[in-house]
Amino acid sequence: MTFNQAFFKLYDEKLLSGKITFAQLKMNKMLFTQISNSKDYKPDRELVDSLVINMKLNDEEAKMLYQSAGFED
Repeated sequence: MTFNQAFFKLYDEKLLSGKITFAQLKMNKMLFTQISNSKDYKPDRELVDSLVINMKLNDEEAKMLYQSAGFED
């Protein structure tokens, strides 16, 4: 699974359930658009760390996002 796929899977689930809003991501719209338009987007660890916190991911969800970004933990 690519980072793009993992991010939007989690984002859509959290957004539709009302657990998060776009504003809670603390991500600018340009970066959001870049992720959505690039299937090969590779984030840095700092961004993934921030998303794990801001999206309120559980351990399993966090692991999926880190692995999709090429990080092991």
